[in-house]
Amino acid sequence: MLREAGVHEEAQIFRSEYLAGGDLPTLVRQAWDLDEVAREHEAFVSAFTAPPSADPIVRVSTLVHTWRQILLIDPALPAELLPPGWIGLRAAELFHRQHAEWEPAATREWERISRQPR
Repeated sequence: MLREAGVHEEAQIFRSEYLAGGDLPTLVRQAWDLDEVAREHEAFVSAFTAPPSADPIVRVSTLVHTWRQILLIDPALPAELLPPGWIGLRAAELFHRQHAEWEPAATREWERISRQPR
């Protein structure tokens, strides 16, 4: 696939496997500030369970933009490496639920305002 895309020579491919050493939860805490990631998820949940903007485009744009910022810091670890009751799972469910609910109205509004006058 990389050859077909013409990027094989520039690509770096790594495979890792945990073999031994200290416990994995300690390693995870050393590698990522999960408390900070949890605070970002909590802020997301708080922001997107509050009454939304009346403008459907603003609503969806803000939702997606905020979610993408969280994805930059969340390592998306397997559940067994996350603290019990990890808020990121609830935040992800909220994102998907709100996006599914809000996106159709945003699309309709975009189509309405982007039509060329006749």
